[in-house]
Amino acid sequence: MKDRAIRRSQKTRKKMKIKRMMKEQWGYDGELLSEKNVGKNTSTHGKPCSCWMCGNPRKHRNQKTKQEVIAELNEKDLD
Repeated sequence: MKDRAIRRSQKTRKKMKIKRMMKEQWGYDGELLSEKNVGKNTSTHGKPCSCWMCGNPRKHRNQKTKQEVIAELNEKDLD
């Protein structure tokens, strides 16, 4: 059973990762890099949006997901 300290450290680690990602990849700084925005992205999904570019490829573009492509390649290798 996980105790409270482990959950808190995991939450802190995830928030630091999202904050770093928001700063480096998304170009956020100043007010956009507030604790509220970091917490919102950490607790939900870690993505800035759910548009067709960021979202599920099966839903938006009728393509296979990465996991499905990898599974097909592994099946071909086994045959």
